[in-house]
Amino acid sequence: MDNIEIIKARKLLEKTQTFSTITTKSTVYNVNLTVYPVLNTTYENIGSKTNNGITFNPTTIFLNEKSAPGEVTADGDYYINYITGRIRVKSGANAAGGVTLTYYVSEQYNYLDAEQASVYQTTAYAASGVIKNSAGSFYGLFGYNSKTSDQYLQLHNATSVPADTAVPLAVIAIPAESTFSIDCQTVGIPFSTGIVWCNSSTAPTKTIGSADVFLTALYL
Repeated sequence: MDNIEIIKARKLLEKTQTFSTITTKSTVYNVNLTVYPVLNTTYENIGSKTNNGITFNPTTIFLNEKSAPGEVTADGDYYINYITGRIRVKSGANAAGGVTLTYYVSEQYNYLDAEQASVYQTTAYAASGVIKNSAGSFYGLFGYNSKTSDQYLQLHNATSVPADTAVPLAVIAIPAESTFSIDCQTVGIPFSTGIVWCNSSTAPTKTIGSADVFLTALYL
């Protein structure tokens, strides 16, 4: 489809990491944050909620922020690469047990504009179906289980309905004679091959049931 609109939103996530190696005064250390932003990923902008900084404990290790790693020459100097999460510091004091850093990353979520999505819908009760026969993203579904007992609904990364015993990419329990729904519009689930649904009497592998599910799905 043309002109697909993805609405973007962000929230700040607090991360805490301890560097047990940063212990000795006047020593130059190069360390990396465990979670850091990389271009073209969902993580962006290391920094605090107020000033793009990082909270250090103890504060005596990091004293003077520098604009380049080569400027880290005196005790207490430090440089943070806000793109890679790489930190260079010449510690300003001894730190028994290491240094704990608290920092924030901005995690981006993609909200699907439902008016731009493609819609798959069964026209009668069914046991399975192909939502998309090529790679795409799944954003949600809702439907009704007419079966008089509970069963499972599975999503498979495939272009056609797989044989029994296939392992699904996702699965939910659907109660007897009840409506059900899955909402993934905040992030979407990528399917590298195709998007296929089916009912099943077993959760971890496919055991196809009878034609007793009516279903509508959103995808790109």
